[in-house]
Amino acid sequence: MAAATPVLPSPGFADVGNTGTGRRDGAGRFGRVHEERAEADGGVFLVDTGAFTLNPHVVPSLPFSPQRDFLPIALLSNLLTLNEAFIYTFSTQLMWFWTGLMLFIMVKEIHNYSVSETVRNVLTTLFTMAMFLLAGYILYVLFNQLYEFILAIIQEVGLRG
Repeated sequence: MAAATPVLPSPGFADVGNTGTGRRDGAGRFGRVHEERAEADGGVFLVDTGAFTLNPHVVPSLPFSPQRDFLPIALLSNLLTLNEAFIYTFSTQLMWFWTGLMLFIMVKEIHNYSVSETVRNVLTTLFTMAMFLLAGYILYVLFNQLYEFILAIIQEVGLRG
């Protein structure tokens, strides 16, 4: 069995964690490109979590097109009547559920958590994100009031002066 050795795109990209089995941690999309171009001899396989879900939003110049993969659903959305729209809605909700499930499994497997630890970690993360959003909103409101107060003082001084 041949070792999986992705071709690195530039000299500045370092090999991170190359083990005896040919595993390359951190290869990211470059590993996927290599996997797509590799011979079908069973020596190269791809283990990836989360990147197919997130990379289209992070890296707009991917060598593959996620939109092409969802073409049947996009075509379906233009062909259905209002009474048949539940098919499109169900398909879209199924994709969102599958994406969430894959992200959940990714967190579980990467950190070697049990299911309960993963649930606790995800809920803690969501709670922390909500607290950051709340703190940001409170700061926005406070600075907006401070700005309006200073503007009112400047207008008052301009009217009296």
